Amino acid sequence: VVQSRLHPPIAVVFSPDGKRMVTVSIEKFARIRDSATGELVGVLRGHKRALLSVAYGRNGRIATGDVGGTVKIWDATTQRELHSLTGHVSRVFSIQFDRTGQRLLTTDPLGPPRVWDATSGAPLLVLSEASSGTLSAVFSPSGSQIAAAAMDGLLRVWDVRSGRLLREWRSRSTGGTGLAYSP
Repeated sequence: VVQSRLHPPIAVVFSPDGKRMVTVSIEKFARIRDSATGELVGVLRGHKRALLSVAYGRNGRIATGDVGGTVKIWDATTQRELHSLTGHVSRVFSIQFDRTGQRLLTTDPLGPPRVWDATSGAPLLVLSEASSGTLSAVFSPSGSQIAAAAMDGLLRVWDVRSGRLLREWRSRSTGGTGLAYSP
């Protein structure tokens, strides 16, 4: 059992091999634990604001997002910060690596989804057709599309290579905090 005396985890992610798990709470750091024993094996420190989101890529990278709009990419083995990404205007609600671990998708409730190069930290795409902030976004299993749930209740799908909006439709509720593709 993994517990924090002061702040319970609000996001948890497992490493691709299942041996590690990373938790974030409303603190300025992420905890890396052995998933079998719960033993603390590392702490990712460097954010100036509380964390909200975390992702673990197949490329040995961990990404964390904070309430101030900053995303950090870390080396999972050395636990060293590799990149600090800025561009979001509000809290980073969701983070996801594509299946290769080479691209990172991030969202905030006041701006459009963003795609980053997870190796260099360079921005690749800003999906600007989003008319309102985005709560959740995911890569398709092939990595060729991105689906996003916006604050205005619209669901949108983009082509990753071109950034072109492929389709959109209104959901029956306003916004969505969870989104997934079926394999």
